[in-house]
Amino acid sequence: ITRRSPKKISKIAFASSGLLMASILILPSTIAIEELPDSIMFSSVAALIYLGVFSTGIATVILVYIIKTVGPTFLSLVNYLVPLWAIIFGMLFNAESIRPMFLLALLCIFLGMFISRIGVKKF
Repeated sequence: ITRRSPKKISKIAFASSGLLMASILILPSTIAIEELPDSIMFSSVAALIYLGVFSTGIATVILVYIIKTVGPTFLSLVNYLVPLWAIIFGMLFNAESIRPMFLLALLCIFLGMFISRIGVKKF
């Protein structure tokens, strides 16, 4: 849907409308499962707005931009880099050691990314 949307639509408007629709669709089941809270604290509302606008909102605008410029296939390749960052952060913050199997897995990830991009036009 994102890739086929008209070029003249603002990326921010497209991203925010998608998030708004997702929020509207999930709200009834959320209320049915969790029920309405007895009291609402300002800090909870502020945290919800912050996470919605900054974390999710900005990430969705970036997502729409990437899909519109280089396509959804390239974006899906980004998910293959998650294990790499998990290993790096594990080493830096949890003092984990790198096992040879990790390096083999990393080689497979990069090889798969390379093979999937053969013959694709550069942007």
